[in-house]
Amino acid sequence: MKFSFLLIFYLTSAVVLIISLIGLPFKYFKFRFFVLLFTRSMTAVLRLFKINIEVVNAEFAYKKGCLYASKHQSVFETIYFNELFYNPAYILKKELLNIPLFGTYLKKLKKKTIDRA
Repeated sequence: MKFSFLLIFYLTSAVVLIISLIGLPFKYFKFRFFVLLFTRSMTAVLRLFKINIEVVNAEFAYKKGCLYASKHQSVFETIYFNELFYNPAYILKKELLNIPLFGTYLKKLKKKTIDRA
């Protein structure tokens, strides 16, 4: 199951990232459609493999002007935050901007980066 999950997960992600190239010229409000498309395609793959998502204290998700911190146990949580929060502000390591396509989208979303060197 692990290999088939990873295969479908990464293939789906690659297809959605390629389709999302269409959205690069748009401002954030319209580009958010592609961000949510990416997030929802990931959750669909999880559902396909009967992997549940549990959000603890979900009633706080849509409050504005709050700071949320996570344990960062996987890549998924950082991407899923786009579904959970309207425009989450991330601080990420600068190396992530070098990932093909994904890094391009991070630059488009103007997230804060730090140089760990």
